Amino acid sequence: MAIAETERAPLVGHASGKVTIEVGIVAGIIGGMLMAALTMMATAASGMGLLAPLKLIAATFFGKEATAGGAGVLLVGLMLHMMNAAVLGVIFAALIRRIEGGGAAVVAGLAFGIAVWLATTFIALPVADPIMRAAVATIPGVWFVAHLLFGVGVGSVPALRRKLAHA
Repeated sequence: MAIAETERAPLVGHASGKVTIEVGIVAGIIGGMLMAALTMMATAASGMGLLAPLKLIAATFFGKEATAGGAGVLLVGLMLHMMNAAVLGVIFAALIRRIEGGGAAVVAGLAFGIAVWLATTFIALPVADPIMRAAVATIPGVWFVAHLLFGVGVGSVPALRRKLAHA
């Protein structure tokens, strides 16, 4: 088979690169919002404050000064969280391009959420944001469940693909 034939014959029924990126971004943001909602409620209930997750994320760049807050710190924390969520959503969407069913995608999303939890908790945070690492150690169950919620959010990829196909 010639290269030209392969290039003009895309996988029928599977998402293109553009669709994968679009649904990955949306699914990642959905997962990021679910995660943020839970962690913000938990930190508010624990006495750390409703906006503590955003401040802790911003500590990646600002260090301990981030815990004092301020609009700029909160904006950086929000942007960093949502950008990471969107990028991870795109990675997940690319990994499950051939999964059509919602149930399988949610199971894959839960596994992906656990992988993100492991990588974030034990590799990324100790290096990039030890302040946040220390804070999430005080709410380990919430931190883990937040990543499961992220996985459920990214698991919406096939449904978003179908929605986009009918738009």
